[in-house]
Amino acid sequence: MKKSVLFILLMLPMAVSGQISDSGLSDGYVRAVETTFNSLPVKSGSRYIVSGNDTIFERTDPTGFFQALLLKAIDRNTVRNVCGVSFGTPYEFVRYTLERVYGQSIHITGSTILYKNVFYDGEHYDDVSFDFLQEADDSRLLSQVVFIKEASSRDEAVRVKDSIMSGLASVYPSVHPLDDEQVVGGLPPALFQRLWKEEDPVTVAGMGYGFEIRIVSPEAKGNPYYVRVTYGPYEKSIEPF
Repeated sequence: MKKSVLFILLMLPMAVSGQISDSGLSDGYVRAVETTFNSLPVKSGSRYIVSGNDTIFERTDPTGFFQALLLKAIDRNTVRNVCGVSFGTPYEFVRYTLERVYGQSIHITGSTILYKNVFYDGEHYDDVSFDFLQEADDSRLLSQVVFIKEASSRDEAVRVKDSIMSGLASVYPSVHPLDDEQVVGGLPPALFQRLWKEEDPVTVAGMGYGFEIRIVSPEAKGNPYYVRVTYGPYEKSIEPF
């Protein structure tokens, strides 16, 4: 049976009883579905979704409604590209695209391309690195992008984090803080999405989120605080949805 069918069978009773978080979905998917569900309009006591020429009501067509809900949550929250390049893209094409937009990088290896002083999505970043995962056939595919912005104090780092969070939340509705120093949101690109929860995930992507924003404290006196925005590292899902 396909995962999508299993999802519908699983989600129906749990969504009706308000237990989406107990559905076995990854944390990223739970958040995406919940924020999408809460944003839907209500008519005659029933939430509904407009899909094409159809209006699907939760009360009268729960199966169709929750299938449309999942698709809308994915569409609203999926990370598709960063700096004009898509994840899973081969190394040479990423390098070519970045050089056309940002010029020559300051550092390049077979697994990383590094830029300094990049302006992106309304923010100036001190460093941006593009990291590649080597596949079994020796191809190198973009799997992670990390933005770094330095801050002179913790208060400034908080302001930077909040500014970046606000910008990303306008694009990805599932963005939310986990604590005072970490914000998560979005969904990984389609090639890398994991619908089901992993045991003891060690990365934000493993939790099913597309990215994180984190305040990093200085390791030594005199070093700056900085805010790090990380997309990935993504790994191909062994059970793509």
